[in-house]
Amino acid sequence: NDFDPAKGNKDEKRIDGWAVEGALNGYKKYTSSFNKGTFNLSQALSGLPEGTYKVTVHTFYRAGSYEEEEANINAGTDTHLCKLYANTASDSYEKSVVNLSEGAQGITIPEGVNTKTINGITVPDGTDASVACFNAGYYLNELPFYVGADGKATIGLYLKETIGTNDYTVVGPWHLYYYGSGNNVEQI
Repeated sequence: NDFDPAKGNKDEKRIDGWAVEGALNGYKKYTSSFNKGTFNLSQALSGLPEGTYKVTVHTFYRAGSYEEEEANINAGTDTHLCKLYANTASDSYEKSVVNLSEGAQGITIPEGVNTKTINGITVPDGTDASVACFNAGYYLNELPFYVGADGKATIGLYLKETIGTNDYTVVGPWHLYYYGSGNNVEQI
C-alpha cells in the first residue's frame, strides 16, 4: 500500500485498507507519521497461499526529540520500542524497527534535505527528508513469517509506550514477498 493521498485523512485518523489506532499526525508525500503517542497501524490479509513470506517497510522510530534520543542512547535506554509485526493463526512474529540514528549510520543523506545530528550522526529531519531517504533505499525493515492453510495474516507496526516528549515514526512504502510453500522462515 502506497499511502495514496486520496485514500487517507489524518484528521479522521483514516487510511483506506489499514486499521489505524492512536497518534496519527501526518498523512502526506505517500507516508503516514505518528507523533507524541502510542499507535498501531495494521492491515489484515486473506486469501494468501500457504507458505513463507517477508514483509518490508521503510520506517524508523525516534525515541523522543532529537536531543532525547541522543540522551536515551547515551544512558543505555532501549530505543527500539516500535515493532514491525506479522500475526497468523499459529504464530506471532515481531522485530524492532531501526531507530533514527542507527538507521543513518554509514549512509549518505540525500542532498538538499533538512537534517539534524544525534551523537555526531546526520539524520533526516521531517517528512520530506524521510521520503528522500526512503526513496534512496534507507531505513528498510524486514520480517519473515509463515502463513498456514487458512491464508490469513495481519501485518503492521506498533508502539505501545513512549519514552520522550516527541516520539516520532514516519512510515513509507510496504512490500510483501512470497517465497513459496513450506516454512522457510529461518532461511530468510
